[in-house]
Amino acid sequence: MAPHRPRNSVGFFGARKRPAANYAAEISAGRQRCWLGTFGTRHEAVRAYDAAAWQFGRSRRLLNFPKIPNRETAELLAPPLRLVSVEDERRHARAVQQLRVVEADEHRMAEWRRLHPKDVEYENNYWAEEKGERRAAKAFSDE
Repeated sequence: MAPHRPRNSVGFFGARKRPAANYAAEISAGRQRCWLGTFGTRHEAVRAYDAAAWQFGRSRRLLNFPKIPNRETAELLAPPLRLVSVEDERRHARAVQQLRVVEADEHRMAEWRRLHPKDVEYENNYWAEEKGERRAAKAFSDE
């Protein structure tokens, strides 16, 4: 029998207090840690942990509320689950990095436009002429 692990400072398994005065819930499944989400209250976080623990087939002694009779009841009492894998976190980090690159590029382009107004004017005139030529060509082909 595995030794009983102590509960954390929040007083429950799978939940911890965040600096922003909310609570985080997570559960480990083998070598993978599953993020369950951030919740407004300690109670919501531990209910989410218990619902996930039921899904993973954890022992009742590792539940925060062991007197809940079955998984369905635990899921009804818990806020909606959101299991996030390490791969989901990597995908999100890549998307955030790409967004930062795009934002930096837009910032640099805005700075360039501010520093080179004559070039911007030339470019705008060029595209206006192109648009006019395309319209004229289309009108000519429609006749």
